[in-house]
Amino acid sequence: MGNIAKGHHFVTRGYLQGFTDTGDRNGKLWVFDFQVNRLFNPNPRGVALETNFNKIDLPGYAPDYLEKMFADKLEGKAVSVLRWICANNDIPPNEDFSYVLNLLTLFAVRNPAMRRSMAASRKHAYRVIGDLLASDRRLYEHHVAKAREDGFIMGADVPFEQMQETLRADFEHKISPQEHLVTELEIFKSILEGVSARDWSLLIATPDAPDFITCDHPVSVVYKQCVFPIGPRHALMGDRENPAPARIQLPTAGVAEVNARIADLADRQIYARFSEVTILVDREVITIPFSQLEDAGKPRAM
Repeated sequence: MGNIAKGHHFVTRGYLQGFTDTGDRNGKLWVFDFQVNRLFNPNPRGVALETNFNKIDLPGYAPDYLEKMFADKLEGKAVSVLRWICANNDIPPNEDFSYVLNLLTLFAVRNPAMRRSMAASRKHAYRVIGDLLASDRRLYEHHVAKAREDGFIMGADVPFEQMQETLRADFEHKISPQEHLVTELEIFKSILEGVSARDWSLLIATPDAPDFITCDHPVSVVYKQCVFPIGPRHALMGDRENPAPARIQLPTAGVAEVNARIADLADRQIYARFSEVTILVDREVITIPFSQLEDAGKPRAM
């Protein structure tokens, strides 16, 4: 079967390489981690990843099958298009640009923050259902009988009193990466349709403007207007209602506003070519070290 990859990036390594000092696989980028209040300067191979994040458990497939499929079928091609956009200051034809839209949709729906939110919602739902079942013996026995009839229970029934004790305990429901992936891929198509319907513009930092930054959750599609940094000097903007010019030259204040949005989206980490950021805070453009972002208004990630 060969080596099985266990460290899975939820923000593509090739994408992050565009924000390094050299712009390639050998480069380094500056990272500020809000959770541990630490600034460091690694290669992208070691950030924005979790162990077995895309792991599957299906007969006939390696555990890292989906991780490798994402890399081979989507991420590599999308990164090549991003490089083309930055080199040519232009948005390519729809067929090529579709890889970018797929990538940013993947970033929007597949990330640790979304999974924590999903796990919390499921735990709450299970708690409500459990409390309901544990409140009435007849209700519990009715549902046990129905589950057995439908083939979901094969062994002996669990007595009501035992199940009542279990359901009312403070149990922790674990959701596997595969369960998360199933949900993410189910909503992926509908999110992609909405993303594709937006009018997209290329934001280009003017020569005297600072760099764009990015983060571990670099795009959100819940806003009418979303931005997606694709390199230190370029970002994409998608609007649902008000089409903008295909190319927009963005001065310092505009880059600072985009950076403020990205800093706000960050779950835990900010990434950039340099160790300081120009950002909009209370309508004022300021340039500060990464380590001062939290004092400037970015809450600590939990």
